[in-house]
Amino acid sequence: MARNLFKNGTLEIALSSLLLVSAGTYYVTSINPSLIGSTSPSKHDIRQRMTLDLKQVGGDRLKMLSSSIERPASASVLFEVKVMKNPNATGVGFDGPLAFPNPIPGETLSVIQESIGPHKSYHYCRRDQTGEVGWMPLNSLQPVI
Repeated sequence: MARNLFKNGTLEIALSSLLLVSAGTYYVTSINPSLIGSTSPSKHDIRQRMTLDLKQVGGDRLKMLSSSIERPASASVLFEVKVMKNPNATGVGFDGPLAFPNPIPGETLSVIQESIGPHKSYHYCRRDQTGEVGWMPLNSLQPVI
């Protein structure tokens, strides 16, 4: 029996596997010493950490998008458009912090910045009466001639 272990290399394979596992364990614990003797995080902890990370990434993306938009106080009107349909009522779910608040079909808006956002398919508009600003999809607007 012992002869067969040396002939076909089984003992060498077992010893080299043990060496690799030991080296891997040493490497992982040297990178993060807190793993020694600690229990793995619960699913709740992992989910909570992922949620916080996603919120941070989303907040960073929102800041980046907001900073790229010219502010209404310093912006001049490029042209005027008429709202043809309320994009919120189409069932697509056009809402969020950058969306234009409560557009009313038939009202006239001032375009401050044109062709912005994903696929350049939005205008940054202002309601002159109230000063409200936001993105409006191009397919919901018609230029006033």
